[in-house]
Amino acid sequence: MDSGEHESRLGALFKACDLDGSGFIDQQELSRVCSELSTDDLRDVFAELDKDRDGRISVEEFTKGFRGIAEAMETKNREKIRERLRSTENLDQAGIGGQDNIEEYVGSLDEGLRSLSW
Repeated sequence: MDSGEHESRLGALFKACDLDGSGFIDQQELSRVCSELSTDDLRDVFAELDKDRDGRISVEEFTKGFRGIAEAMETKNREKIRERLRSTENLDQAGIGGQDNIEEYVGSLDEGLRSLSW
């Protein structure tokens, strides 16, 4: 998926969260859309997205925040994979032995995950 299509999907997601059509997402709208999150988690997510602290999330804040969250999750997942690979005793059996091969393998997994998620 190219960046234009990705931006379009984020815009559609923003519109789905903007329940009153105001062009902004307020805390109440976010809580209705993300009802599975705890009150503390909702407060944290809202605070993370509302960069200018005006009590509402603009489409720009939403897009930048979503990218930041996705990048952080990608980095975290990449580190988990690296740790698992390093701790595996059978790396050579899997054909992934050595640090360079681990990095190459993790990179190929990242590409695959990106293509699936976007």
